[in-house]
Amino acid sequence: MPAVNIKPNGTIPDGSTTVLPAKDKDFKDPGRGLQRFSNFRQEEVGFTTLAYGHAGKAKVLQYDLGALVRKGAFHSVFTTKASIFTMDSSLAKSQMLYMFWWALLGSVSYLFMPDEDLKGMQELEKFTNYWNVFIPFILGLYISLNISRWWTLRNEGIGQVLDASQNVCLLMNGIFPGVGWGGVHDQVLKYSLASVSLIVNACRGNEDVQSLGPEGDELFTLEEMEVIDTVPYRARPVLMWTWILMLLSKVCEDYNINAGKYRDIASECKKARNGISVIWSYLRTQLPFAYVHLVTFMVNLNNFFVAIKCGILFALAVKQKEPSRALNQFFFVCIVPPLYQGLLTISFVIHDPFGEDLLDFPVMAFQEYMNEASVTMSTMGCRCPALKSKTWANIAAMAKQESTYDEGEEPKADMMRTESSYMGQIASNGVEAEADELKKEFAREELAMEDMMKDTVSRLEIAMNGQIDAKDEVIAMLRDRIKWLESSLSGMKGSLEMLEGRLQAASSISTAPATGGGFCNVQRGETAGRPVAMAPNGVATAMSFTKNP
Repeated sequence: MPAVNIKPNGTIPDGSTTVLPAKDKDFKDPGRGLQRFSNFRQEEVGFTTLAYGHAGKAKVLQYDLGALVRKGAFHSVFTTKASIFTMDSSLAKSQMLYMFWWALLGSVSYLFMPDEDLKGMQELEKFTNYWNVFIPFILGLYISLNISRWWTLRNEGIGQVLDASQNVCLLMNGIFPGVGWGGVHDQVLKYSLASVSLIVNACRGNEDVQSLGPEGDELFTLEEMEVIDTVPYRARPVLMWTWILMLLSKVCEDYNINAGKYRDIASECKKARNGISVIWSYLRTQLPFAYVHLVTFMVNLNNFFVAIKCGILFALAVKQKEPSRALNQFFFVCIVPPLYQGLLTISFVIHDPFGEDLLDFPVMAFQEYMNEASVTMSTMGCRCPALKSKTWANIAAMAKQESTYDEGEEPKADMMRTESSYMGQIASNGVEAEADELKKEFAREELAMEDMMKDTVSRLEIAMNGQIDAKDEVIAMLRDRIKWLESSLSGMKGSLEMLEGRLQAASSISTAPATGGGFCNVQRGETAGRPVAMAPNGVATAMSFTKNP
């Protein structure tokens, strides 16, 4: 950033011209005293208000919707510059092409095709009617996407930058109030205006900044122009907001102003950079080419089929001496193709609203409004009559005294002492009415404070009761769970005892030695066939009884 020597006495850098008006009479005529750009002008033409900006070409600033609806649009089709029929010549050229195909097919059909073949061509009308069912939906979605992108560029793109410029000027009036800081306000305003102009130049691919220098709009000094010339043209708008942030940081540092005060300004600078990023994102990321090509192809193909169908059926109607049907085909070819082609033309015009078409953004008009609002804030903000009242100074002194309590001292007692001392000061000056009014005000504030404290205590009590109820519910739930676990354990204990009894009964059965000295162990259980004996080694064997001799 070039060296900027700004002092809090209203001076500005050498080589620059202030944009702040020097006299109050400048505010009586905003169109002259506060106009920043010399080549900006407005004029009303019919229903529209046109603005002439950077390139000297007209753009629609606003239009009278009420007059357009009440009087109708027929008589302004070819007289208003902003209509679809006068805005761009491509619509007229395409319609001439479709009318040529209509006339050619109609003439050939009338002169060379027999009546039987012409009657068979009526199937073509069914095909075109079927085709026309899809075109409105596809084209409507495409136009909706383009208008949505156009509004985003206006609201979140250039609109974000313009809002950030005015917000920075507003915040500076709180951080650097008074006429003494006029130099700072002036420099920041010029950088803000220059950032918008550089956005327009970048969108148009214009790298020349001479129009913003001392010989043009006087937004840059020669030293600043030398620095900007070395920067890529797409990065120049962001550089302006970098300079604004660094300039205000330097001023705060040089004059021992708390750096935290320009935190909101830094936030606005980030919003402006985000707005610039939105502009580049939308302009450099278009809708997919295949999708746009398909929509355009379908519209052109539909218009071509309509022209052929209307020409053939027009010839058939003339041969059959049906003038109403012939007239219907003529109006159809004159209305449907221009309608679809006109919507395509609008999408082409608004896809890049930073150009020089009639429907593009009147950026210079936006800059003039931003300059008018910013200059008004910087020049007239410090002239607020309420700032001259001594009452605010006395209340500010009281507030400062109330904020310094000694440790262990009751605030209410301090407030009463402050109130009584201030009342004594006013009474000594003979302003009893003002003293009574302030006393009532202090009483109202004290009652409001007591009500607020009561409300806070009641809310805390409700919250604590709610927590206690919640804890009671949890404890009751845990107790029910414990009872269920105890009942489950008792049931499991009974099952274990039953199993233990069965095991003991099974182990008490043992076989005694037989008469002949043999022995066997008998195992109980589900057996089939012969008895089974368990040998000492644990292997089950068939059991038989023999008698010893």
